[in-house]
Amino acid sequence: MKISFQNTTVERDGIPALQEFTAEFDSENAAYAILGANGAGKSTLLAAILGLFPITSGKVLIDELLVTQKNAHVIRKRIGMVFQNADAQLFNQTVQEDVAFGPTNLDLPPEEVATRTADALKAMGVAHLAKRDVTRLSGGEKRRVALAGILAMRPEAILLDEPTSDLDPRACRELATLLNDLPAFKLIATHDLTFARRVCPKCAILQNGRLLAAGNTAELLENTQLLESSGLA
Repeated sequence: MKISFQNTTVERDGIPALQEFTAEFDSENAAYAILGANGAGKSTLLAAILGLFPITSGKVLIDELLVTQKNAHVIRKRIGMVFQNADAQLFNQTVQEDVAFGPTNLDLPPEEVATRTADALKAMGVAHLAKRDVTRLSGGEKRRVALAGILAMRPEAILLDEPTSDLDPRACRELATLLNDLPAFKLIATHDLTFARRVCPKCAILQNGRLLAAGNTAELLENTQLLESSGLA
């Protein structure tokens, strides 16, 4: 999969949040970190891939498919997103019901739904929570369950918005290990530089909705001047 932004401007509440942004993210690299200070445009970039905000100029392509409202349904079958607030994605009573919701709405046979649900719960290390009420989960458990719900849809790519927010250091390490084991292509918006190093070999750094730098994560994060100018240090 290749996700391309071509001179793209995206507005939120009438204000440009991405401005003449050009970048390409290729699944040949397992994961990209989208880095930047608060307000840099990280969340908007992810949302634009799914067509959640209006593209006022330029374009976004998923392979050769143009991101438009007409194509949104097809794109959202191929790409899943875990939002910053996991509570927004958990709305069934139990963990198992929540993870099964997506594949059930794909009109899959019940046995396929059960298989996908079990596989996703196992992959995220939350199979033991299958019968747990979602309101009784910790922050880290909610994040894993939300991700399991996306995995059950078996997307080609997963977008994660600030996945380490409100997680303690141990939960961050555990989440990094789980993500590294997933075969899906990942784009991760974060200002957690330690997490970015652990998970993402490549990164793009944003500032005021524009691309400031892109390349190898380990190399760019050694550039103190770059980190200071982008508000990451």
